[in-house]
Amino acid sequence: MKNKKLIFLFLAIFLLGINTLKGPTEISILKDKTSKVVLNVPKYCKVYNENEIEINGKKQESYDLNDNNVSLYSNKAGKYKITAKLFGTIPINSYNVNVVPEIKLIPSGALIGVNLNTKGAIALEYEMIEDKDGKMVSPARDAKVMPGDIIVKIDGKMVYNAKQVKSALSKITSKSINMVVKRDDEFKDIKIEPVKAKSDDKYKIGLWVRDNIAGIGTLTCYSEDKKRYLALGHSINDSDTNILMPVRNGTIVKSELISVVKGLPQRPGELRGMISGDNKDIVGDIDKNNEYGIYGDAVKFEAKEGIEPMPIALQGEIKTGKAKILSTIDESGPKYYNINIKKVNKQKTKNVKSMMFEVTDPKLLSTTGGIVQGMSGSAIIQNGKIIGAVTHVFVNDPTKGYAIFIEWTLEDLLFLQF
Repeated sequence: MKNKKLIFLFLAIFLLGINTLKGPTEISILKDKTSKVVLNVPKYCKVYNENEIEINGKKQESYDLNDNNVSLYSNKAGKYKITAKLFGTIPINSYNVNVVPEIKLIPSGALIGVNLNTKGAIALEYEMIEDKDGKMVSPARDAKVMPGDIIVKIDGKMVYNAKQVKSALSKITSKSINMVVKRDDEFKDIKIEPVKAKSDDKYKIGLWVRDNIAGIGTLTCYSEDKKRYLALGHSINDSDTNILMPVRNGTIVKSELISVVKGLPQRPGELRGMISGDNKDIVGDIDKNNEYGIYGDAVKFEAKEGIEPMPIALQGEIKTGKAKILSTIDESGPKYYNINIKKVNKQKTKNVKSMMFEVTDPKLLSTTGGIVQGMSGSAIIQNGKIIGAVTHVFVNDPTKGYAIFIEWTLEDLLFLQF
């Protein structure tokens, strides 16, 4: 018996180390609705909770856990915590329980143009400069400026875009400058020694920069209550450096579909559209770009006739089987197309590959071959509820793709305090 307890003790310490590294598990439940969840902890555990959460129909400080499957309930929206402890003393895991209020969103499926301006100028690639001696050099490369660095300051002065960077560099009169860049959330001071170019006798550092990006995507949904939208279902990354583009400002605008390039194995297709340059066609601004989509306040939202607000479903309600996506693939605008959800990944933390699905709709398959670039963000509907948004396509099979749970987007879409 003593040896058995020692084994459990060592196991507990091991599990504690693992979960400390992982951080708390995220669990979302709907307000005023009992939800079944799986905690995945060993036997001989007690669960301790805050007063707003009922566990297995009771509201008390601690519970003996005899089964991994428990029911959670709360009549108050917010973020709460429960903790599992082995033998009631050794913490095994903690859980953030996000109690989500009743939410209805309007699915869109509209094709949009995205114009995003970055917070700072992004270093793209080196330019080789011929100096006075005829040598081909790049001072920026030699100083270890890296593609993807965000230029913040030049000689002590803040720079916010490529134009300001170009202006600052055009005024170089000395043989060295000091540049501050942001790299992987850290600020680095870099000393660069410009060279005089043989072509025009001006100091240069040999670096291309960018401060904006434009593209086509799909508007996922809109909140009438918050007047906010969600689009894309994944981040906007720089095409050259693959870094997530930091938002200074931007807009989403109406886009007209011009043509469709059908997807084939190893040859992703795409929706080709024309982005409106008219201010009256602005749908919303952009205030956030993260791994799970782009968000902002809606300036003007027009839902297609017949599409009404829908409740959302959290991951515990989502099943494999039939569902629909709402997308634009021709001039008739957003329409529902049939898919089959093949796998639902029960996720403890946010991830864009929450579900795997297969396109089954004959019209969608004949027109696009499945999922193509520009369809990311298409809302996924099951049993009359919004469950997620398209994020990725399988490169080797365009009939299959991934989607993100809608619950992972709510914090940034609705400012829910999780």
